[in-house]
Amino acid sequence: MFPRTLVADLPTHTGTTTTIAGWLHRRRTLKSVTFLVIRDRTGLAQVVFSAPPRPGPNTPPPSQGRVPAKSLVF
Repeated sequence: MFPRTLVADLPTHTGTTTTIAGWLHRRRTLKSVTFLVIRDRTGLAQVVFSAPPRPGPNTPPPSQGRVPAKSLVF
């Protein structure tokens, strides 16, 4: 297991890079950006990919898959 931050605790991590983990609740793919809504036991958080999806480690998982995400919190 890896250290993670619960979604409910994200406001206290604003401006830092942190890891959340949960299930993929929803994925929306547009031409130049992909939005992932990740849910854990405390709530929902949105993760944004600014590059178009491509095969490899940054490809969003299938719907309802378990996913960790490491990102800067805004």
